[in-house]
Amino acid sequence: MFNIYPEQKYPGSKFYKDMFQKILSVIVFSFFNLIFSQQYSWNTQGITVAGGNGAGGANNQLNFPYSVFIDSSSNLYITDTQNHRIVKWDSALNQGVTVAGGNGSGGNSNQLNTPTCVWVDDNKNIYVLDSFNARIQKWEPNAVTGIIVAGGNGEGAALNQLNKPGGFYLRGNTFYIVDAGNSRIVKWAIGDSSGTLAAAGTYGANADQLANPSVNGTIYVDNNENLYVTDYINNRVQKFSSGSTNAVTVAGGNGSGTANNQMKAPNGIFMMNDGTMIIAEYTGRRILSWKEGQTSGNVIAGGNGNGSGADQFKSPRGVFVAPNGDLYVTDMGNHRIQKFIFNGTLSTQDEIKHNVSSSIYPNPADEVIHITAKYQIESIKIFDGSGRDVTGNNSVQNNSVLTVQSLEPGVYFLHLFGKKEHETLKFIKK
Repeated sequence: MFNIYPEQKYPGSKFYKDMFQKILSVIVFSFFNLIFSQQYSWNTQGITVAGGNGAGGANNQLNFPYSVFIDSSSNLYITDTQNHRIVKWDSALNQGVTVAGGNGSGGNSNQLNTPTCVWVDDNKNIYVLDSFNARIQKWEPNAVTGIIVAGGNGEGAALNQLNKPGGFYLRGNTFYIVDAGNSRIVKWAIGDSSGTLAAAGTYGANADQLANPSVNGTIYVDNNENLYVTDYINNRVQKFSSGSTNAVTVAGGNGSGTANNQMKAPNGIFMMNDGTMIIAEYTGRRILSWKEGQTSGNVIAGGNGNGSGADQFKSPRGVFVAPNGDLYVTDMGNHRIQKFIFNGTLSTQDEIKHNVSSSIYPNPADEVIHITAKYQIESIKIFDGSGRDVTGNNSVQNNSVLTVQSLEPGVYFLHLFGKKEHETLKFIKK
């Protein structure tokens, strides 16, 4: 407790003294909460890293891409929806390689029909939400056909069926599927012949309902099996706590609009480790950062009208944040994937925005980097501009001197980890 005045000099009774100190403690506590309240920041000018060459089926083109996934090796996988294929993008050649489908629209094991979501596990197995075939297929590395692991029993409302699903999340061995045509979330373990109802099940705006058009809606599942679902028509994100049939609105829910407490047709969602949601607004044409528990979000990309400029979108649909913090957006109407460089975290208070804890020098660097931090650094990771971990044999001495001599010239991101701290600093290797 704070003792502002000595007992004998305090101007008033003990009651007022105690009350004053309690109020002051709340003010100071709130101040420190503000000081350490962080928001994420990205460069607002996007870089086209895939597609952008008009709609088409050539290797350097995309046709209404829905979602993007970055695997543990920083490879970029894209649902090239109207080409009915999944492409793995080769950044060096600036073109894609078809790794699933690509044999025309159809229901055979080597075909896809309007794929909307893709996931790649650590063994490089590719899982595809094959929406118009009402199934999820597993494509093993270098396979030319897929294996059905969920659905595949025709469109319908039975628990062994799906109906134009929008997105899914794979946690462990279990899919959580936004079964849009049935207005429900289905939980389906790999190897099972049917799923179970995890949430919702009827169309509407109540706490136990969802309203996603066909092939729309995405989901994030945290470690506690809480479900975060974009509710497209209701312009909100719903959180279904594990085992609960009623959701709470954690973003939006204030009607369709462009105010910071509103959304317009939210679709893609990605969750940062601190509970910050990254949300793509399909008709709002912007990307929002919205911390759970807050009443409004912040525009981090787009919001500059419908267009093809570096700071614009035409129907953004999917979002994914790479290990190095860079943000990837499927700009569906422009048939491209946009990357927004991660700037780090900023305080929500203007006066302390530049109060960073750590520094590095020299920057640009040639052989070594010296690190100064206000906390004990436990470990260090280096990522290149594509999100690839390049820490490798770059030695660290006492977590304060980093050898970078073996790195190729370019831009890198240094991740510093303390016991409770995590910072990202950008540096240039000469």
